[in-house]
Amino acid sequence: MRLYLFISIFVMFIFPSGKTQTHDGRAQKILESVAKRITSATDVRWTFTLSISYPDETSREFSGKYFQRANHFRLDMPEYLIACDGSTQWNVDRSGKEITIYDYEDPGQDDLTNPSNLLNIYNHPDFDYFLDFEGNQKGLAIKRFEFKPLKSNSDIFKIRLEVLNTNDIHAAEVFYKNGIKYYLNIEETHLNTGLSPALFSIDPESYPGFHVEDLRF
Repeated sequence: MRLYLFISIFVMFIFPSGKTQTHDGRAQKILESVAKRITSATDVRWTFTLSISYPDETSREFSGKYFQRANHFRLDMPEYLIACDGSTQWNVDRSGKEITIYDYEDPGQDDLTNPSNLLNIYNHPDFDYFLDFEGNQKGLAIKRFEFKPLKSNSDIFKIRLEVLNTNDIHAAEVFYKNGIKYYLNIEETHLNTGLSPALFSIDPESYPGFHVEDLRF
C-alpha cells in the first residue's frame, strides 16, 4: 500500500548515488545539513498529518506518529500500526483485526513514496533541484526546495520539500502526473529521546481475536 511506504519514513536515510550533477550549490548544502541532523541522532520521533488529494477533488487525511532508531521504525495511526525491527515487519490492521508478518525488505532508493528517499533526493541521479523560496510563511521561517525529474517518463511531476531554520523537516509535497498529490506535514520533531527497542516489535498475543498471517520465509 503506497500510504505505508510514504509514511514508513526516513528508514536507511542516506543512499549515496555514486553520480554527481550540477545542482543549486546553496540548496545542496542546506539539505546536507538537514540529513546530518537526522542521521546523527540516536532516535527520532515525528508527529505528522498526511493528506492525499485525488483528481476528482476527493481527499483523505491521516494522522499519527512515527518512530525511528537506526533501521528500526514504528508507524502508529488510528487504524494501522506498522513496526519493524530491521528484519521482521508487523502490519496491524486494527479495524480489520488482522496482523500480517513479513520479512522486511528495503524499498530501495527509487521508491519515492518513501520519505527517506524524498529527503535524500538531492543525491538521486534522476532529479534536479533548486531553492524555490526563503522567507516567512504563516509565521514560520521556511526554506522551500523544488525537485524536478530529469526523465520524461517519470510518474512524478514535481516534489516540494520545506525545512525550518532549525533544519527540521516541515512538510513535503509530491505531485504526480495523474493528478494525485501527497502532502505530509511534520508537526513535531523530537530527537534522542531514548526509544526502547521493544517499541519496534509486535507480540501478536497482545491482540486477542486478531487473525495472524505469517508470510515470512
